[in-house]
Amino acid sequence: MHRKDSADPGLDKCMWDLCSDDERRSRKEEPMALEKSAKTNEQNKLSMGLAAVIVGVLIIVIMVACAGLFRRLNRNNERIVELEAEIVKEEQRAEDIEEYRLYTQTREYIEEVAREKLGLVYEGEVIFKEGSSD
Repeated sequence: MHRKDSADPGLDKCMWDLCSDDERRSRKEEPMALEKSAKTNEQNKLSMGLAAVIVGVLIIVIMVACAGLFRRLNRNNERIVELEAEIVKEEQRAEDIEEYRLYTQTREYIEEVAREKLGLVYEGEVIFKEGSSD
Protein backbone atom coordinates (compact mmCIF):
# COMPACT_ATOMS: atom_id res chain seq x y z
CA MET A 1 0.00 0.00 0.00
CA HIS A 2 2.91 2.28 0.46
CA ARG A 3 4.17 3.78 -2.70
CA LYS A 4 7.57 5.45 -2.79
CA ASP A 5 8.79 7.98 -5.29
CA SER A 6 12.56 7.82 -5.39
CA ALA A 7 12.80 11.33 -6.86
CA ASP A 8 10.97 12.94 -3.95
CA PRO A 9 12.18 11.89 -0.49
CA GLY A 10 9.31 13.83 1.14
CA LEU A 11 6.84 11.32 -0.20
CA ASP A 12 8.51 8.57 1.84
CA LYS A 13 6.83 9.93 4.95
CA CYS A 14 3.33 9.80 3.54
CA MET A 15 1.35 7.05 2.10
CA TRP A 16 0.75 7.97 -1.50
CA ASP A 17 -2.81 6.74 -1.60
CA LEU A 18 -3.77 8.57 1.57
CA CYS A 19 -2.26 11.94 0.61
CA SER A 20 -4.55 14.61 -0.73
CA ASP A 21 -3.98 16.13 -4.15
CA ASP A 22 -2.89 19.44 -2.58
CA GLU A 23 -0.36 17.70 -0.37
CA ARG A 24 1.02 15.74 -3.33
CA ARG A 25 1.34 18.95 -5.38
CA SER A 26 3.04 20.88 -2.57
CA ARG A 27 5.52 18.07 -1.95
CA LYS A 28 6.42 17.94 -5.63
CA GLU A 29 6.79 21.74 -5.76
CA GLU A 30 9.00 22.02 -2.64
CA PRO A 31 12.34 21.43 -4.44
CA MET A 32 11.39 23.97 -7.11
CA ALA A 33 10.39 26.46 -4.46
CA LEU A 34 13.73 25.98 -2.71
CA GLU A 35 15.59 26.60 -5.98
CA LYS A 36 13.55 29.76 -6.60
CA SER A 37 14.17 30.87 -3.03
CA ALA A 38 17.93 30.40 -3.44
CA LYS A 39 17.89 32.38 -6.69
CA THR A 40 15.80 35.09 -5.07
CA ASN A 41 18.26 35.29 -2.16
CA GLU A 42 21.17 35.66 -4.59
CA GLN A 43 19.31 38.35 -6.50
CA ASN A 44 18.48 40.13 -3.24
CA LYS A 45 22.15 40.06 -2.23
CA LEU A 46 23.18 41.43 -5.62
CA SER A 47 20.51 44.12 -5.41
CA MET A 48 21.58 45.12 -1.93
CA GLY A 49 25.24 45.21 -3.02
CA LEU A 50 24.38 47.36 -6.02
CA ALA A 51 22.29 49.68 -3.86
CA ALA A 52 25.19 50.00 -1.40
CA VAL A 53 27.58 50.89 -4.24
CA ILE A 54 25.16 53.49 -5.60
CA VAL A 55 24.69 55.02 -2.16
CA GLY A 56 28.47 55.09 -1.67
CA VAL A 57 28.99 56.83 -5.00
CA LEU A 58 26.28 59.36 -4.17
CA ILE A 59 27.92 60.08 -0.82
CA ILE A 60 31.28 60.65 -2.53
CA VAL A 61 29.70 62.96 -5.11
CA ILE A 62 27.97 64.94 -2.37
CA MET A 63 31.21 65.19 -0.37
CA VAL A 64 33.10 66.49 -3.41
CA ALA A 65 30.36 69.02 -4.10
CA CYS A 66 30.38 70.12 -0.45
CA ALA A 67 34.17 70.53 -0.51
CA GLY A 68 33.83 72.83 -3.52
CA LEU A 69 31.13 74.80 -1.76
CA PHE A 70 33.26 75.16 1.36
CA ARG A 71 36.19 76.46 -0.71
CA ARG A 72 33.86 78.95 -2.37
CA LEU A 73 32.46 79.96 1.02
CA ASN A 74 35.98 80.59 2.36
CA ARG A 75 36.89 82.71 -0.68
CA ASN A 76 33.68 84.70 -0.25
CA ASN A 77 34.37 85.22 3.46
CA GLU A 78 37.88 86.46 2.65
CA ARG A 79 36.42 88.81 0.06
CA ILE A 80 33.90 90.10 2.62
CA VAL A 81 36.74 90.90 5.05
CA GLU A 82 38.62 92.73 2.28
CA LEU A 83 35.54 94.72 1.29
CA GLU A 84 34.75 95.62 4.90
CA ALA A 85 38.31 96.94 5.30
CA GLU A 86 37.89 98.91 2.08
CA ILE A 87 34.59 100.33 3.35
CA VAL A 88 36.28 101.53 6.55
CA LYS A 89 39.04 103.11 4.48
CA GLU A 90 36.55 104.86 2.18
CA GLU A 91 34.47 106.08 5.14
CA GLN A 92 37.63 107.64 6.63
CA ARG A 93 38.40 109.22 3.25
CA ALA A 94 34.85 110.61 3.09
CA GLU A 95 35.30 112.12 6.58
CA ASP A 96 38.62 113.68 5.51
CA ILE A 97 36.98 115.16 2.41
CA GLU A 98 34.12 116.57 4.47
CA GLU A 99 36.60 118.13 6.92
CA TYR A 100 38.52 119.67 4.01
CA ARG A 101 35.27 120.98 2.51
CA LEU A 102 34.42 122.67 5.79
CA TYR A 103 37.98 124.05 6.05
CA THR A 104 37.76 125.53 2.56
CA GLN A 105 34.82 127.61 3.74
CA THR A 106 36.76 129.21 6.61
CA ARG A 107 38.38 132.64 6.54
CA GLU A 108 41.74 131.03 7.37
CA TYR A 109 41.71 128.99 4.17
CA ILE A 110 40.62 131.93 2.02
CA GLU A 111 43.47 134.06 3.38
CA GLU A 112 45.96 131.22 2.84
CA VAL A 113 44.98 130.79 -0.81
CA ALA A 114 44.92 134.56 -1.39
CA ARG A 115 48.45 134.90 -0.02
CA GLU A 116 50.09 131.83 -1.55
CA LYS A 117 48.46 131.55 -4.92
CA LEU A 118 47.32 135.08 -5.70
CA GLY A 119 50.03 137.00 -3.87
CA LEU A 120 47.50 139.25 -2.13
CA VAL A 121 48.21 141.04 1.15
CA TYR A 122 46.30 143.16 3.59
CA GLU A 123 46.54 146.93 3.22
CA GLY A 124 49.67 148.20 4.92
CA GLU A 125 51.19 144.69 5.23
CA VAL A 126 54.82 144.28 4.17
CA ILE A 127 56.05 141.05 2.56
CA PHE A 128 59.65 139.99 2.79
CA LYS A 129 60.99 137.68 0.11
CA GLU A 130 64.15 135.76 0.37
CA GLY A 131 66.59 136.94 -2.14
CA SER A 132 69.59 135.37 -3.70
CA SER A 133 73.06 136.62 -2.73
CA ASP A 134 74.60 137.68 -6.02
